Amino acid sequence: MAFFDRMKDSLTTAGQEVSQKAKNATENVRLGNLIKNNDKMVDKLLYQVGLKYYEAHGQEEGTEYQELFAEINRLKSENAAYQQELDNLAATNKCPQCGFGNNAGAKFCISCGAPLNQTPVAPAQTAPGKCCDKCGALNDAEALFCTECGNRLNTQPAQPMTYAVPEADEVVETTVAETIPEESESEKVDSEEVDSKEVKSEEVDSEETVTEVDDTQEPVIEKGPACCAKCGAPLEEDALFCTSCGARV
Repeated sequence: MAFFDRMKDSLTTAGQEVSQKAKNATENVRLGNLIKNNDKMVDKLLYQVGLKYYEAHGQEEGTEYQELFAEINRLKSENAAYQQELDNLAATNKCPQCGFGNNAGAKFCISCGAPLNQTPVAPAQTAPGKCCDKCGALNDAEALFCTECGNRLNTQPAQPMTYAVPEADEVVETTVAETIPEESESEKVDSEEVDSKEVKSEEVDSEETVTEVDDTQEPVIEKGPACCAKCGAPLEEDALFCTSCGARV
């Protein structure tokens, strides 16, 4: 029994030692984290103190931190130059209102919504050119061939197209009537005589042609009954073979 009691006591003691070591390790970790957090806070506070002191006395000369301030100023100027190079590489379009860097093709700032690169557009000036006879495209005055279809252009520049506006019917009738000269009475009589002579000559010519046609008519010859070409026997009107010799008609 004494052996088992000693074994039990040793196991209990070992367990207590392990538990104590675990507690100590946990406590060490907790305390170490607290120290690290405090150190970070101290660094932040020192940074704030140094930043405020630099902002207040960074440009002063003859101070005990003059060399440190000069080094800080040099590094800041280098960073500004590097940032300018980055902006040039990225081709950012800075907003004139808020200074935010936008894309080169942006028309409005994505930060404040202000319009970018607003420049007044000059009105387009129409320059004289050459109009293509084939496709109607307007080309430069010095062009020899059309830039749209390749057709050879005329040497004359394109002229504005003009459209004829038709006038009223009454005006057209009056102008036509004015342009036709009136015939005199003697001219009218002469024209009537000429017309009557032409009509008479046409009648005489027609009579002569009729008589000529009548003279040229041939007398009508009465045909007798058909005969067989082989034996000469007369044939009937609808006969296909000769009734005497049997030959085909």
